[in-house]
Amino acid sequence: MHIDIDDADPAADPYVPIDCELYSRYELAIMHRRTLRLVWRDEAGGTHLETVLPCDLQTRAHQEFLLAETLDGEPRCLRLDRIRHVDFL
Repeated sequence: MHIDIDDADPAADPYVPIDCELYSRYELAIMHRRTLRLVWRDEAGGTHLETVLPCDLQTRAHQEFLLAETLDGEPRCLRLDRIRHVDFL
């Protein structure tokens, strides 16, 4: 699966690192193929609620991203600090 990561100017919306324990929980969800119910904010400030299957974690330009697929197979690339709430299902 290939997902393009947002190349927005990081200075305009600086990344805030997430807690290491939460990052580890994302890693475990990927390894065990556990779905996640996420509330996240997009670049424009809109809020979304989605259930996704996490596929990978990536770092780019000092920002961390969750690569995932919706239950309909749509790819998602979510910056970790924009995820406002997560339920590990």
